Amino acid sequence: MDGRVRLANPADHPGDRSAAEGESARRIGGGWWRAIAAGAIASFPMGWLLSFGAMLPAMLGLFFFALFGLVIGAVMYRVASRHRPIPVGRLRIGIWAIVAVCWAISMYFEVRDFAGDKAREALHRVQLLPDGMTRETLLLDAEKQVHETLKRDHGGDGFFGYAHWIVTSSRIEYRVATMDKPVVLTSVQNKGWWVARVVLSIVLLWFGVRAQVMPLSRVTDRIAANNQALPPNTAP
Repeated sequence: MDGRVRLANPADHPGDRSAAEGESARRIGGGWWRAIAAGAIASFPMGWLLSFGAMLPAMLGLFFFALFGLVIGAVMYRVASRHRPIPVGRLRIGIWAIVAVCWAISMYFEVRDFAGDKAREALHRVQLLPDGMTRETLLLDAEKQVHETLKRDHGGDGFFGYAHWIVTSSRIEYRVATMDKPVVLTSVQNKGWWVARVVLSIVLLWFGVRAQVMPLSRVTDRIAANNQALPPNTAP
């Protein structure tokens, strides 16, 4: 013995190396699941806000899908950055999961508020209220007629009925006793334009999240430097 200490080599202990790799995989997986949870939480307020921007004229709301996608992706990156590199497959699955959650929340509020929005539009366009009808009762009556129209002519007042109304009709006539002609309620985006907006909103939301999250698949310069700084094995 010459007094020199032989450093442990992972190759000499395959079991230890497998255990370390398993622990690393569990750590990475746990960190990525926390990032997905954080992205889902951030998607709730973002999706609610997007439901308002989605119907802006000239598709101006599409800008916000890309912007909020970047914000959600930044939250996910922040949570998972300590656990990089993360396999690309996991990143892709997580990205699409968050895009689906955020878009579904946005569409839920868009459909939920549709009847109320059309009722307020009708109220603003009615010049003289019928006898015995207040602003509140007109709002309730108009909202009821919107729901009835969707159920009667388009298969329901949920997402599918709402989508069918937009792509086939985009028109609801609300009749008031004090007006000769009905109040015609239409969609800001109708038929093909609405379909294009839906597709583009998904693409831009995906683009924003992906731009922030995919760098998690790469090793940082700091991690690479630490790996290179490991001491070599010294044989006795």
